[in-house]
Amino acid sequence: MLAGQRADGCIPARVNAAGRAIYSPGGENKPIADHALDNSSFLASAVCRYVANSGDLEFFRMHEPALRRGMDFIRRSANGPVFNPTENPQCVYGFTDVVKKTGHLLFTSVLYHNGAYWATPLNWLIPVLARRDPAQLLRQRSECLFVVETFGQKNGGAKGPAAEVNKLP
Repeated sequence: MLAGQRADGCIPARVNAAGRAIYSPGGENKPIADHALDNSSFLASAVCRYVANSGDLEFFRMHEPALRRGMDFIRRSANGPVFNPTENPQCVYGFTDVVKKTGHLLFTSVLYHNGAYWATPLNWLIPVLARRDPAQLLRQRSECLFVVETFGQKNGGAKGPAAEVNKLP
Protein backbone atom coordinates (compact mmCIF):
# COMPACT_ATOMS: atom_id res chain seq x y z
CA MET A 1 0.00 0.00 0.00
CA LEU A 2 2.79 2.44 0.85
CA ALA A 3 4.43 1.78 -2.52
CA GLY A 4 1.28 3.22 -4.11
CA GLN A 5 1.25 6.38 -2.00
CA ARG A 6 0.85 9.50 -4.12
CA ALA A 7 3.21 12.47 -3.88
CA ASP A 8 0.52 14.42 -2.00
CA GLY A 9 0.43 11.70 0.71
CA CYS A 10 -2.77 9.94 -0.35
CA ILE A 11 -2.77 6.22 0.51
CA PRO A 12 -4.53 3.84 -1.90
CA ALA A 13 -7.69 1.98 -0.91
CA ARG A 14 -6.40 -1.16 -2.61
CA VAL A 15 -3.92 -2.46 -5.16
CA ASN A 16 -5.13 -4.48 -8.14
CA ALA A 17 -3.62 -7.78 -9.35
CA ALA A 18 -1.29 -5.90 -11.70
CA GLY A 19 0.05 -3.83 -8.78
CA ARG A 20 -1.76 -0.62 -9.73
CA ALA A 21 -2.82 1.54 -6.78
CA ILE A 22 -6.55 2.32 -6.64
CA TYR A 23 -7.45 5.25 -4.38
CA SER A 24 -11.25 5.16 -4.32
CA PRO A 25 -14.04 2.58 -4.17
CA GLY A 26 -15.72 1.92 -7.49
CA GLY A 27 -14.40 0.44 -10.69
CA GLU A 28 -10.77 1.01 -11.62
CA ASN A 29 -11.83 3.10 -14.60
CA LYS A 30 -14.82 4.72 -12.89
CA PRO A 31 -13.90 5.58 -9.29
CA ILE A 32 -16.52 7.11 -7.00
CA ALA A 33 -14.17 9.94 -5.97
CA ASP A 34 -10.49 10.87 -5.97
CA HIS A 35 -9.77 8.94 -2.77
CA ALA A 36 -11.26 7.42 0.37
CA LEU A 37 -10.85 9.42 3.57
CA ASP A 38 -10.00 6.48 5.83
CA ASN A 39 -7.15 4.78 3.97
CA SER A 40 -4.33 6.52 5.85
CA SER A 41 -5.92 5.96 9.25
CA PHE A 42 -6.36 2.24 8.71
CA LEU A 43 -2.82 1.81 7.39
CA ALA A 44 -1.19 3.81 10.22
CA SER A 45 -3.09 1.75 12.78
CA ALA A 46 -2.22 -1.56 11.07
CA VAL A 47 1.50 -0.78 10.69
CA CYS A 48 1.89 0.43 14.26
CA ARG A 49 0.00 -2.54 15.67
CA TYR A 50 2.27 -4.83 13.65
CA VAL A 51 5.36 -3.11 15.06
CA ALA A 52 3.94 -3.16 18.60
CA ASN A 53 3.35 -6.91 18.37
CA SER A 54 6.49 -7.86 16.44
CA GLY A 55 9.00 -5.41 17.94
CA ASP A 56 10.20 -4.64 14.40
CA LEU A 57 11.36 -1.06 15.06
CA GLU A 58 13.33 -0.93 11.82
CA PHE A 59 10.04 -1.40 9.91
CA PHE A 60 8.61 1.57 11.82
CA ARG A 61 11.70 3.72 11.18
CA MET A 62 11.51 2.91 7.49
CA HIS A 63 7.79 3.67 7.03
CA GLU A 64 7.01 6.39 9.60
CA PRO A 65 7.61 9.33 7.21
CA ALA A 66 5.17 7.88 4.65
CA LEU A 67 2.59 7.10 7.35
CA ARG A 68 2.92 10.65 8.68
CA ARG A 69 2.43 12.11 5.17
CA GLY A 70 -0.65 9.92 4.81
CA MET A 71 -2.12 11.12 8.10
CA ASP A 72 -1.28 14.75 7.25
CA PHE A 73 -3.10 14.31 3.91
CA ILE A 74 -6.45 13.84 5.67
CA ARG A 75 -8.42 17.10 5.61
CA ARG A 76 -9.52 18.20 9.07
CA SER A 77 -11.41 21.25 10.22
CA ALA A 78 -9.81 23.81 12.50
CA ASN A 79 -11.54 22.24 15.51
CA GLY A 80 -10.21 18.74 14.77
CA PRO A 81 -12.78 16.46 13.09
CA VAL A 82 -12.22 15.09 9.59
CA PHE A 83 -13.98 17.39 7.16
CA ASN A 84 -15.41 16.47 3.76
CA PRO A 85 -16.19 19.61 1.72
CA THR A 86 -19.39 19.86 -0.32
CA GLU A 87 -17.45 21.26 -3.29
CA ASN A 88 -15.33 18.13 -3.72
CA PRO A 89 -16.61 15.29 -1.50
CA GLN A 90 -14.48 12.18 -1.14
CA CYS A 91 -15.48 8.65 -0.13
CA VAL A 92 -16.09 7.95 3.53
CA TYR A 93 -15.90 4.75 5.57
CA GLY A 94 -16.52 1.41 3.79
CA PHE A 95 -20.15 0.46 4.19
CA THR A 96 -21.27 4.02 3.43
CA ASP A 97 -18.69 4.82 0.76
CA VAL A 98 -21.32 5.34 -1.95
CA VAL A 99 -23.08 8.04 0.10
CA LYS A 100 -21.55 11.48 -0.46
CA LYS A 101 -21.61 12.59 3.17
CA THR A 102 -20.11 16.02 3.69
CA GLY A 103 -19.17 18.29 6.56
CA HIS A 104 -17.73 17.00 9.83
CA LEU A 105 -17.56 13.20 9.75
CA LEU A 106 -17.80 11.57 13.16
CA PHE A 107 -16.88 7.97 12.33
CA THR A 108 -14.08 8.95 9.93
CA SER A 109 -12.79 11.25 12.68
CA VAL A 110 -12.79 8.32 15.12
CA LEU A 111 -10.75 6.33 12.58
CA TYR A 112 -8.36 9.27 12.17
CA HIS A 113 -7.82 9.62 15.90
CA ASN A 114 -7.32 5.85 16.22
CA GLY A 115 -4.64 6.03 13.52
CA ALA A 116 -3.07 9.06 15.23
CA TYR A 117 -3.10 7.21 18.57
CA TRP A 118 -1.19 4.30 17.08
CA ALA A 119 1.12 6.64 15.18
CA THR A 120 2.20 8.14 18.53
CA PRO A 121 4.97 5.80 19.70
CA LEU A 122 4.52 6.45 23.42
CA ASN A 123 1.27 4.49 23.22
CA TRP A 124 3.06 1.26 22.24
CA LEU A 125 6.83 1.73 21.96
CA ILE A 126 7.82 1.39 25.64
CA PRO A 127 6.13 -2.03 25.99
CA VAL A 128 7.98 -3.16 22.85
CA LEU A 129 11.28 -1.97 24.29
CA ALA A 130 10.46 -3.55 27.65
CA ARG A 131 10.49 -6.99 26.01
CA ARG A 132 14.16 -6.44 25.25
CA ASP A 133 17.17 -6.53 27.57
CA PRO A 134 15.96 -5.10 30.91
CA ALA A 135 19.39 -3.56 31.58
CA GLN A 136 18.89 -1.24 28.60
CA LEU A 137 15.30 -0.28 29.42
CA LEU A 138 16.06 3.03 31.18
CA ARG A 139 18.29 4.20 28.34
CA GLN A 140 15.66 3.17 25.81
CA ARG A 141 12.90 5.00 27.68
CA SER A 142 14.89 8.24 27.63
CA GLU A 143 15.58 7.79 23.91
CA CYS A 144 11.90 7.07 23.39
CA LEU A 145 11.03 10.48 24.81
CA PHE A 146 12.86 12.13 21.91
CA VAL A 147 10.76 10.10 19.49
CA VAL A 148 7.49 10.90 21.25
CA GLU A 149 8.32 14.60 21.55
CA THR A 150 8.74 14.89 17.81
CA PHE A 151 6.10 12.48 16.52
CA GLY A 152 3.53 14.04 18.83
CA GLN A 153 3.91 17.35 16.99
CA LYS A 154 1.88 17.72 13.82
CA ASN A 155 4.70 19.28 11.82
CA GLY A 156 7.62 17.64 13.61
CA GLY A 157 8.32 15.07 10.91
CA ALA A 158 11.85 13.78 11.05
CA LYS A 159 13.46 17.08 12.04
CA GLY A 160 15.43 17.84 15.18
CA PRO A 161 15.01 15.25 17.92
CA ALA A 162 13.31 12.83 15.52
CA ALA A 163 16.77 11.88 14.34
CA GLU A 164 17.04 10.19 17.74
CA VAL A 165 14.68 7.48 16.50
CA ASN A 166 17.66 6.02 14.66
CA LYS A 167 19.35 5.39 18.02
CA LEU A 168 16.58 3.09 19.19
CA PRO A 169 17.55 -0.60 19.23
